[in-house]
Amino acid sequence: MVAHSRTLGKASSKNSHVGQVGRISKFLKAGQYTKRVGAVDPVNHAAVHEYLAAEILESDVLQLEDGVGSESTTSSSSRYATITGDGAVC
Repeated sequence: MVAHSRTLGKASSKNSHVGQVGRISKFLKAGQYTKRVGAVDPVNHAAVHEYLAAEILESDVLQLEDGVGSESTTSSSSRYATITGDGAVC
């Protein structure tokens, strides 16, 4: 028998997007936005969603680093990211 070497808990970036692309494809087809949904359309939508999420997160982190807003007010960025005293984002 040949032993297969597999690393547990480490998924490639391609495999991590499979569920998102399948879900987006299902919603595009069910929503009847167009008569035909190509194979590339859900992939492009998933890429745009990932890009927008990264931009929003980056914007929130930059606002936290700059100290925009006060501690007494609740902003959307303070609910999602926390910067520790040594500058690490949690």
